[in-house]
Amino acid sequence: MNTINSQNRHYFKLGMLFFLFGLIYYCIFREAYLLSLFSRQNFQWIEAFYTYTNLPIQISELNSLPSFIHVLAFSYSTLGLVQFCFRQQLLIPIIWCFINISFEFGQHFIKTTISSSELLNEYFITGVFDWLDILASLLACVFVIIHLTINNKLLSQRNCPSLNSLAIIKIPLYGMTLLGLVSIMGTSSGYPHYSEHEPIYLSYEELRESINTDNNVSLSDIGKIYLYQDFLFINSRNQGVFIYDNKDPKNPKFIAFINVPGNIDIAIKNTHLYVDSFIDLVVIDISDAKDIHEINRIKNVFPYNAYQTIPEGIYLNTVNREKGVVIGYKEKNNAE
Repeated sequence: MNTINSQNRHYFKLGMLFFLFGLIYYCIFREAYLLSLFSRQNFQWIEAFYTYTNLPIQISELNSLPSFIHVLAFSYSTLGLVQFCFRQQLLIPIIWCFINISFEFGQHFIKTTISSSELLNEYFITGVFDWLDILASLLACVFVIIHLTINNKLLSQRNCPSLNSLAIIKIPLYGMTLLGLVSIMGTSSGYPHYSEHEPIYLSYEELRESINTDNNVSLSDIGKIYLYQDFLFINSRNQGVFIYDNKDPKNPKFIAFINVPGNIDIAIKNTHLYVDSFIDLVVIDISDAKDIHEINRIKNVFPYNAYQTIPEGIYLNTVNREKGVVIGYKEKNNAE
């Protein structure tokens, strides 16, 4: 019996280890999940982390790993809570695998055939059906079964515990089951409900050909204000820079608007206007108000911030930096 108890503790530790590994995976590689825990405004270091590492994109091929880890974590945790016979032990990973697969198919069929049920839709809409998640769950099930089989041969323990001892652990077992059913929502390769938005991109080619003047733009979303000689420069966040003749401060006169996508900050020296344009630093010649033009650009000098133009509270699906800079978002098409 001591051998069995020792083995149970071993299984439970394994379950907690896999559970911890899954949590770490989410916090590092699922950007939307981590951002959902904190306010982007107060935790900008989170965005900086993804900006410099680009981790969610680098391991996008491992999106089904949570399904694999989920079956492992809750199979071993369940085995650690109850002293099952060998045949009963084999049912545990099969049951958790069945739960994962049922949820996976539920994501597809519930959303498409029982759309009138708000409760079911709210639960199942959090993920995206993926055959790789099913395969990952099956592989985890096989892994646990093989492990149990090897352990059983080594220990030669086939005795079952009494019914009374089984009754003692019903409460923690039910708690583990409930936790597993709730956490399974995170095993899908899709992101949670708040990430039902897809990014809109501006290609790098378009970004680097966008510096021009436009006299038909209204001042909005005012950012930095810069005084230079008799001119007033006003930054319109993510849009560009307005130039005014400020000889009469009580009545500034509009001269031109310089279109600079992704512009947040400005500086001026020797008739040169320095502006950020998302990831680039751009130098613009402003010596002649009738001939304002770009004279230099240093590419990729600023970190890539996918949420620079995205309102607080909106979270995007996976961002592909190779497509360009993010300039907006749209509702995700769930039919895709």
